[in-house]
Amino acid sequence: RAYHTLKGSGRMAGAEHVGEAAWAIESMLNRVIDKTITLDALRIELIGEATQYMPIVIENFQQRVLPYAPALDSLISRAETLAGDPAAEATIGESLAMLAALDSGVDENAAEAAKAAAEAKAAAEAKAAAEAKAAEEAKAAEEAKAAEEAKAAEEAPLEASVAVDEEREALREIFYEEAALQLSLIDNYVAAAAQNFSLVPGEEVERACHTLLGGSRIAGVQPIADLMAPAEVLAGHMRRDGIANAEQQALFGRASQWLAAFLQGTPESAEATLKLVDDFNAAMSTALEAPSELQGEHHNLLALSGLILDGRQFLRTWRAQSGVPAQFDTMVAELSSIADAASSLDAVQVLVEAMLALYRSSATAGLNYHSYSALGQAHLELENMLDRIAAGQHPEPAVCVAEMLELVAQDEALLAKLADTASSGEESNTDEADDALDAEIVEIFLEESQDLIEEVEASVLKWLSDQTEMSYLESLLRPLHTIKGGARMAGLEEVGNLCHEFESLLESASNQDVKINAGFFKKISNYLADLIAKFGAITQPGAEQKEQKSEEKDDKEDDKRNNEVVRVAASLLEHLVNLAGETSISRSLIEEKTNDFARSIDDIDSTVERLKEQLRRLEIETEAQINFRKEQVEIEGQEQFDPLEMDRYSQLQQLSKSLVESASDLKDLKGTLKDKTRDIETLLLQQGRVNTELQESLMRTRTVPLSRAIVPRLRRTIRQVSGELDKPVTFDIGSSDGELDRTIIERMVAPLEHVLRNAIDHGIETVAARKKAGKPETGSIRLDIHREGSDVVLRLSDDGKGVDVAAVRKKALSLGLIQEGDDPSDDEIKQFILSAGFSTASKVTQISGRGVGMDVVQKEIHELGGTLELVSEQGVGTTFIFRLPFTVSMNRALLVSAGGETLAVPLDSIEGIVRVSPYELEEYYGDAAVDFMYAGQRYDFRYLGSLINNSEPQYSSDMVGALPVLLVRSGDKLVAFQVDRLLGSREIVVKSLGPQFARIEGVSGATVLGDGSVVMIADLTSLVRHEEALTSAAGAVMMPQSDSRECPLVMVVDDSVTVRKVTTRLLEREGFEVITAKDGLDAMEKLEDICPDIMLCDIEMPRLDGFEVVTRVRNEERLAKMPIIMISSRTGDKHTERALSLGANDFLGKPYQDKNLLGTINNYIAAPGSVQAVNQ
Repeated sequence: RAYHTLKGSGRMAGAEHVGEAAWAIESMLNRVIDKTITLDALRIELIGEATQYMPIVIENFQQRVLPYAPALDSLISRAETLAGDPAAEATIGESLAMLAALDSGVDENAAEAAKAAAEAKAAAEAKAAAEAKAAEEAKAAEEAKAAEEAKAAEEAPLEASVAVDEEREALREIFYEEAALQLSLIDNYVAAAAQNFSLVPGEEVERACHTLLGGSRIAGVQPIADLMAPAEVLAGHMRRDGIANAEQQALFGRASQWLAAFLQGTPESAEATLKLVDDFNAAMSTALEAPSELQGEHHNLLALSGLILDGRQFLRTWRAQSGVPAQFDTMVAELSSIADAASSLDAVQVLVEAMLALYRSSATAGLNYHSYSALGQAHLELENMLDRIAAGQHPEPAVCVAEMLELVAQDEALLAKLADTASSGEESNTDEADDALDAEIVEIFLEESQDLIEEVEASVLKWLSDQTEMSYLESLLRPLHTIKGGARMAGLEEVGNLCHEFESLLESASNQDVKINAGFFKKISNYLADLIAKFGAITQPGAEQKEQKSEEKDDKEDDKRNNEVVRVAASLLEHLVNLAGETSISRSLIEEKTNDFARSIDDIDSTVERLKEQLRRLEIETEAQINFRKEQVEIEGQEQFDPLEMDRYSQLQQLSKSLVESASDLKDLKGTLKDKTRDIETLLLQQGRVNTELQESLMRTRTVPLSRAIVPRLRRTIRQVSGELDKPVTFDIGSSDGELDRTIIERMVAPLEHVLRNAIDHGIETVAARKKAGKPETGSIRLDIHREGSDVVLRLSDDGKGVDVAAVRKKALSLGLIQEGDDPSDDEIKQFILSAGFSTASKVTQISGRGVGMDVVQKEIHELGGTLELVSEQGVGTTFIFRLPFTVSMNRALLVSAGGETLAVPLDSIEGIVRVSPYELEEYYGDAAVDFMYAGQRYDFRYLGSLINNSEPQYSSDMVGALPVLLVRSGDKLVAFQVDRLLGSREIVVKSLGPQFARIEGVSGATVLGDGSVVMIADLTSLVRHEEALTSAAGAVMMPQSDSRECPLVMVVDDSVTVRKVTTRLLEREGFEVITAKDGLDAMEKLEDICPDIMLCDIEMPRLDGFEVVTRVRNEERLAKMPIIMISSRTGDKHTERALSLGANDFLGKPYQDKNLLGTINNYIAAPGSVQAVNQ
């Protein structure tokens, strides 16, 4: 059974030599089972040899190494001989007889052995004759059966044979199309390797070989499969080791030429093909067997990694204690030794030196959270590098980690993109006043674009060095789009037009409209050079301008001295704000300890009073005993010494008086301590006031007036875009007198400009259209900014034509975002305009039409932890509502308890606090609940604990005290939140939760109390909005789910076009509905909108591999029960076991048998045509 399974799986996986060897052993054992032959010592020995040799053959197949042909052929030949050759049995019998004779050494035994040999030979000949007769009869039966089948085949219509040939030909055409794309990736590497003799293949080259290997096996193009098997292994080995030589690069050049000729229909000769495959196998074997020089060269480096391997535990220990750990010097010494020993390994040396710099700075300033996180990630990366060195592989550079370490260590980040300008006064709405701001806007644009230009330059240089990596294309589009918009807003039309041309070229490459070759990269380099030159010309004006500015500078020098401004890095300012917050936390902790000390002093006071009372009683008892003794002596008439004569009385009295004095001293000392404690509390109060003022001053340095920071830029954008489109538009500001945090303004300027451009281009009608609709000729755009609780709300509205729901629906259908049978609401349709690449524009202009702008808006708002709401009415206008958290570092908050949780609620989000008796609570809860009225307004009554952890309110009529209720307003919505207890108000330090928790509704941050406990900061207005959204979603009409499908829906996830098309044809022919995804990330994006009945998933894919897809699907509650079948050419036990352990239901190898695939699918879902396809 074992060799039968090995035969089937070997042939399925393309390991024909494994299958043939297993079939030879299986055939021999079948003869043993049906007792045609006997199981003797020779056959047992052969089975033992096969059992020892087969694992070596299988391991070679996993490494794409061909087995030693003579040894394998000898094994198969001997098995076939022992399975069916009658003469072999005779030979065996004679050999055994001769051996027996030699061992005995007796002539009589030799004669008997010869006789036995003759008998064995006669028996073997008789058995052979019988077998020959049986074989002739079986052959005759088979010939008769074949004749019948041939006759039936002749009678069958010829269309079936033609259909099969057409299907096979179509399959090969699909493969050839995909092979041409993969060949271009190999060609790119060969061209780059011609300029760099040490260039190793990238991941895309290995993936191209893997795709060609799998596609050729499915399409039945065996020559390509034979070549790509060793090519894939060689490319992967070269990439992982980081080593390449001229011979290996030449092999890929020959493979590229051979493959190009094959695809063009002019393949090379069979001898040349065989020679190329042999050369690849030899190079692969040499690379796999070559001893690694890294292990020996850097043996000392591996021996130095002692405490470093426990680096993360060392950091946790440091984080838990107050001072520097005792092992700090040991850690620094080991890192220094590794830096010295890794002089020839730049990747290790750069990372270790960055770690050393951060360790030394943290020893002085303390290990904060950012340093702790950065060092922990660096230790993990260093361990990976050492593991690669131990395995004989070159470590890959960790550039991002090293840069992060340097950034944290030096506290140097990008400077503020928006600088405070010296101009002041009231904002003028006239064009003259706006033109006066041109120079200021240009200056702001140049500062903002400096980082973007550097980002574009870095991406272009990286792409030029790795021309096969296409991810750099996407990283260039967004900064170019932002520079283009800012340049046009600043009046720099040449820069805007250049960016537009650059962006168009990149999009053409993305759509494969232009070929990515040397000419393409030359154009990119020219565009980059022109862009840098234009920026240089703007930032360095001519000599006349410089001379004129120098003269003006002399006149205003005295005024500037009085108004000097210091530029401070935003990261340093943020660091100072955090330090002020840490000071507040420390002060709160000292206050807690001082209060504990005051309570202890009060305990001392009561103890002293108790001691004085005990001493007083001691004096009374002592006096009573002395008097009693004196009376007793007098009565008995004894002539003994009385206590007075022995001085015992006076000593006891002195001791008692001394104790009383000590008690009095203790009381005085207690009073002194209490006075000192009162002084400490006064000093802490003063320090708290100073710290609060410091905090507020630091926060004020981060705020910028709206009238100076954002309004001029928006006015300029509107005037410019409306002039180009010939659409007169007025811009009104509801309130621009306030100030906003610089960071929020900095991040919101670009999204607001995108929305304004779209509003004028797509929303505001032309003059003729507005006249026809009965609207004023001049369009109107209005921006309102106000505070709502702890949020900043920006409301941007226009009086245009609104969102065209029909056009958006049509575009969504064409992009596959919705299906024909879907019936989403108009509000859901409108949300599609926020999707990446979505645009209803009929043509692409420099203003809009690419579908990038609204994607930028959505991304920025989410990164800021805010929300974006779109309200539009056709023919009336559109309103965008931005809600951003206005987080400050210090705030006054009320601590409350609800549902067993302690929460901090900012006081500025609470309108009032009332208390409600338990009797009244019974009226506000339940089905017959009455409205809660306060000050003539109706409030929705909620229990805060039910929104946090679904807990029920705890109250009863037996309770005596009233329960507190918080009154909150969110827009026009009024809500009363009942809580269990109020724990008092205090000043808190707001800590950000980071981007991982930015989308959690109802939580705006966290704070650390004086006792060290961490408390979440509740955002009650966000909770109100979230509850409204859930209520609306619950009442909405649900869209059809997978249970209502007539046919099961199968998702095919594979990066190979051939596999996707072949599998789709097979499944559609069997009645399944099919949806395809080109990689794991594409699949996860599509799974957000649909829920297939089953998924067929490949393992090796770009961006997101199959293992990661399975992990993410199993972690999604909605998709957790969806069956997943892994299909991959990686059929080893390691890949199979890992896939099944992560949650895959089954595993199939490539190329799969159609019957096996369909049978496996039907094991998990109902077949088409059954009652219903279930998803369980």
